Amino acid sequence: MRTLHPKDTINIPCTSVCTNLKDLIYAITDQNEVLLLDTSGKILKRYSNNYLGTPQFIYFQNPLQLVLFYPAYQTMIILDHSFNELVRIALSTLDIPYVHTIGLTANREIIYFDNNNQLFRRTNYVNKISQSFIGSPTRQIGQIKVILTRKNEFKAQTEHELIGWDGSGFSQGATYGQIIEWNDESILFYNPTSPAFVNYISSISGIQVFRTSLPESFNNIISIGLLREGVVGIDGSGHIIIFRTKG
Repeated sequence: MRTLHPKDTINIPCTSVCTNLKDLIYAITDQNEVLLLDTSGKILKRYSNNYLGTPQFIYFQNPLQLVLFYPAYQTMIILDHSFNELVRIALSTLDIPYVHTIGLTANREIIYFDNNNQLFRRTNYVNKISQSFIGSPTRQIGQIKVILTRKNEFKAQTEHELIGWDGSGFSQGATYGQIIEWNDESILFYNPTSPAFVNYISSISGIQVFRTSLPESFNNIISIGLLREGVVGIDGSGHIIIFRTKG
């Protein structure tokens, strides 16, 4: 693997970052403002709703929409490509109990974990039809930190476990850090405690796990996203660091 080196610093105090592999950076500032930046640090778009508290990025794969969730007020907001507010939904209007996070599918279904009943459920926010997923995880689940959706599948992550739904049933296994990429063949994790990328690859011969240690410059990186030829991360001081590869 080509070595990653810190190249540029963007001095905007932030707490979270994600990307869509187009060298555009979504970031949440320490003032709970949502920004879209290029890799030079230029702010292209911004959205602020500090009244609702700290947002989470829920769905950012669609370049025409950005979906945010504000857990303190149990509210989902959908922004258009100009960061204008399109939809605001209080989960209580859909009879969704208090949750720590949600996922959203392309079919407008909100995915969430009903902790009281230990069930994953989905509710269409347009027609308000709600149903549980067939089957249930095989053991008690802790607090859900992230729910990622893809096609008719989802991955839910706790502190120590990764729960998957593939359209027909659940799987449960160990987690290797923060999920930063998920495709047909593999899941890529970032482990911030002992900086490394961990690639979890499914193949005909079974599951293989590959670990790639990262240089010391990653020791203080708390949030991370992939660029086309590098990585963007947030260090412990809240600065955005751009890492680029060298041969």
